[in-house]
Amino acid sequence: MKVPKAKGDDQAVIKEFLDAVWSASGLRENTLLAYRRDLQDFSRWLIEHKRAKDSGVIKTASRADVLRYLAHLSYSTVRLLGFDNADIDVTKAVAEIFQLEFNKAEKLIESVPIVVAAVLSTEEADKISQRLEKAGGSVKIERVTARTQARRLSVLRRFFDYLVVQQLRADNPTQGIEFPKFGSPLPDILSEADVISLLEAPDIGTTLGLRDRAILETLYATGLRVSELVNLSMSELSQDREVVQIMGKGGRERVVPLGNDALHALDEYLNYARFKLVGNKTSKAVFLTQRGGAMTRQAFWHMLNKYAVIAGIGKKISP
Repeated sequence: MKVPKAKGDDQAVIKEFLDAVWSASGLRENTLLAYRRDLQDFSRWLIEHKRAKDSGVIKTASRADVLRYLAHLSYSTVRLLGFDNADIDVTKAVAEIFQLEFNKAEKLIESVPIVVAAVLSTEEADKISQRLEKAGGSVKIERVTARTQARRLSVLRRFFDYLVVQQLRADNPTQGIEFPKFGSPLPDILSEADVISLLEAPDIGTTLGLRDRAILETLYATGLRVSELVNLSMSELSQDREVVQIMGKGGRERVVPLGNDALHALDEYLNYARFKLVGNKTSKAVFLTQRGGAMTRQAFWHMLNKYAVIAGIGKKISP
């Protein structure tokens, strides 16, 4: 797909902003170039996401646009650089990995270097990369580092402050948003094998099993604090459930992307289990007890240790 360019009005207001910060702060050329790249990337994303035909989309970006863009930055891209020996077996492997017909797999191999998969979680990108390398391919995973993500949010905040001062818009949509700090999702005492066993322990053939799988997958994907997890409200899940938006200390909002496994587990729970737990009551909480109320920290730790026993983990897990 052809990547759209930042349009005329966007280019103009970006240039005006860069001229202003250079005049006021005397930023170095490399810093100005990085600012330009970051703002143009946001502009291109807006144009593609909104399928905008008019110019000037960056000036009217909403808070929701910024949140979705920040979530987008957490995804990975797999770039296929080439193959040592693109024989029939390799072509068959590529066809299997990407579920392609044989002739289309041949064309893909002939087109390298090429982006073969984008907008992936880190786990998904790693799996595809490993399978391609096993087939003899040279692969590069491209992802935006946490440091770069933080810089982009900083640039956007400064840019929108400029627009407010110039009376080009009334508010700064980045105000109060703090980019997520990716914490440790499950206790450090657990090995990778323990974590996998724990995630698979709930019986998803039951209502509570669907809830518990969703809780564990969300915890593993986001690294939320237990208090944040049990107090998670329906309003803190984005409309399409790609991210959770947590209001932290001092009114700072953290935007935490959800991976595919967590999204699937949440969808299963919300579509098939939560309504049974809430019954005739009303509740804002995402995760409910059997009586339809919000979970407590104590109930969470009890649940976690129950599944640790089921999973054969010979350790007591405590806060």
